[in-house]
Amino acid sequence: MTLATRPFGNLFAYSRNSTKWEMGPDKKFIEFPTGIPAYRYDYESGKRLGLSYHQEVTTLNTDSIILPSEIYTNVTDVPSLFEGKVAKKIENIHESSPSVGATTNGFALPAAGATIDVILETVDPEAKVAFGYRDTTANGWDILYTFQPSTESFTAIQGSSVGEVALTAAVVTASGPNGGIVFRLRFSKDEQVTPGNNLSAYFYPGYESGSFAGFRGSILHYIGVYDVPFLTPPIWAEGAAGTRARDFVFIDPLMNAVQEYPCTIFAEVEIDSEETVSQDNRTGVFSRIESGGGISNRVWMRVDGTNATDPIFHVVSASESPATAFPGISIPNGETVKSVLSWDAQKFGATVNGVSSQDVASVAGIPTTDRKRLTIGHRLTPDRLMNGIIKRMRVVNDFWGADRREQETAA
Repeated sequence: MTLATRPFGNLFAYSRNSTKWEMGPDKKFIEFPTGIPAYRYDYESGKRLGLSYHQEVTTLNTDSIILPSEIYTNVTDVPSLFEGKVAKKIENIHESSPSVGATTNGFALPAAGATIDVILETVDPEAKVAFGYRDTTANGWDILYTFQPSTESFTAIQGSSVGEVALTAAVVTASGPNGGIVFRLRFSKDEQVTPGNNLSAYFYPGYESGSFAGFRGSILHYIGVYDVPFLTPPIWAEGAAGTRARDFVFIDPLMNAVQEYPCTIFAEVEIDSEETVSQDNRTGVFSRIESGGGISNRVWMRVDGTNATDPIFHVVSASESPATAFPGISIPNGETVKSVLSWDAQKFGATVNGVSSQDVASVAGIPTTDRKRLTIGHRLTPDRLMNGIIKRMRVVNDFWGADRREQETAA
């Protein structure tokens, strides 16, 4: 019997010593308990997309619902996109005054960068919102953007765009729990205009630079400021900054039938971003190593790079040697990666998204110690972790040639 004939969820061991929020099947973000695998679901269809897998991430704000002054706004509790939470409808009282913003606590920009994550629902799609970073040391804007829901467009209105990594708007659903369009806005930076100064993240629920004859406001479901330069599952904070521990998924020991060669590992994953635990921009897919922690006998697949990811694979017998890459292949973050790595006692080869490498003649298929542990997310060391979704994994005790590998990984 191969692992492919058994339910994946009944095989792996899983650990994470904190809770984790992901989009659930009931069209709300739900909180998966400590040590329980978190799955991500498509909002509209409720279809399960895959197992959520991420590195450790910390919030830099102390509350996930930050509110402007009640002197200038009306704040009303309304249904939330987060199970068990309350969203806030925020209306500006003074039509002729500039909109009032809400701020997180100040922080130093982390070495890897930071991300503002805002989930809001429109009341009037013509009413703008704004968000960005304010330099509280220099008492001026590092950068501030407005967002126009009706056109789904951003405009920089204050500061400089130095260090901008990503600025995106995605429709979570066209019909939110309060009848509006729910947007998820993301802004990431990896440097600031004046390095070393203290920053705060600001959010304006309704924004105009001068008078505005009408309603300004929106419904705030969530705001998070993360210590990583990419979008990540929400981390709910109530009165204190929070850290979500990394996910760790493995099968140990493997069944005797699939501990060694001939062997093939198939993985279908969606990589949200590179890991930032180290500075080498390596993101893991899977690895086969010795049971009990030894890593001298390795089989692994990973992707290297930042905005685009370059597949790299290897089968190693007692000691390390140069890895094998796919020249000319790049897979942008956010796209699905289908990969296959096969080996026997004489050779190994790999295929990614229908494109094959040349098989490598090698005795690396013969380990000095059986590779009994399959680590999903490629954690050979504390770095090289995956950020994204694990969709499918298969392990079979057979060598797949290039034709079979290309067939299995084709779009």
